Amino acid sequence: MLIHPEQLVDNVSRISCGDEHGTGFFISPTRLLTARHVIVDHITDACEIILQTSNVDRNGMIQFQGKLIDHDEKLDVAIIELIEERPIQTFIPVALDYIRYNEEWDTFGYPFAKLAEGLTLNGTILALIRNLPYDISLVSDDVDTRLSYSGLSGSPLIMFGKVSGIITWSTIRG
Repeated sequence: MLIHPEQLVDNVSRISCGDEHGTGFFISPTRLLTARHVIVDHITDACEIILQTSNVDRNGMIQFQGKLIDHDEKLDVAIIELIEERPIQTFIPVALDYIRYNEEWDTFGYPFAKLAEGLTLNGTILALIRNLPYDISLVSDDVDTRLSYSGLSGSPLIMFGKVSGIITWSTIRG
């Protein structure tokens, strides 16, 4: 369970692959979960998957190469494994639980608007959705409609200190 916000930052990675950019998070010491569309250039054009995580002493980023382990186009998820070892051997626990209307959530990722330092957002579950590319509608007072949140895809949806989902789709309205 996540107890401190730094644990979230330590276990979230900036991902670049070809022309795509996004976020991923560690689900084991060596494996990350991300949105498939973040690494689609690896699937279609064999582009390198580059991961950047915060340094242990929090002064800059460490770069790693990643290897695609598996992906699902319909669910828009992918699992990436580090090729080399990272200094931090922690990860974020995944919860298999029901998500309920009006519960609080948090996320941290690397959208273009906050590429260097990352961005934390929090809010509440607005609705559970059917028959759309996403299945949960989130609302947050932190969202600024003037900013681009591209790159937040692949960020963990955190509820009660555990991963309850993955951010893959955005429909920001002003």
